Amino acid sequence: MRTRTYVTFALAFVMALLSHSLAWAADTFSVTVPVGTEVTMLDPNAVIPFNVTNITGSTKDIREITFRIDNTKYNFSTATVPPSGWCIKEAETDRITFALTQSSGKCSSGSTASRIAPGGSLVFNVTLLPLSASADVAGDTLTSVKIDTQGGFSRSGALPTWTR
Repeated sequence: MRTRTYVTFALAFVMALLSHSLAWAADTFSVTVPVGTEVTMLDPNAVIPFNVTNITGSTKDIREITFRIDNTKYNFSTATVPPSGWCIKEAETDRITFALTQSSGKCSSGSTASRIAPGGSLVFNVTLLPLSASADVAGDTLTSVKIDTQGGFSRSGALPTWTR
């Protein structure tokens, strides 16, 4: 009887671990750009439309997101206009963080109707300053994209690429 109790508890423990890891794995997002996206070197108005999708099956909303880029190739521009209901929380040459605009006007990760719910997507038109290159460059990409709130998100798929 004692062995059966130990086995039952061990199986329950393993099942609890598996269900927790499956729930964590379900919180995924993807980032894409339209096929054929190109920017012109030294163009201060170069905009890349990053489509962020909260994959169906996720259990959490996206409320804050940070894009990072190699600042030897590009700089993020403060001319970037966030999507409706979103604001720029932080902007540096190598990263830009978007968060939700609260009813108070504050820029934070509190929940609002503008969040990206599971199954939803939103386009972030990010203005970049492409730095000089000696020739056309294919395959430029971000260095990372991170969901800064609601921990446990993982990115599905590769980072998007474009031509400079």
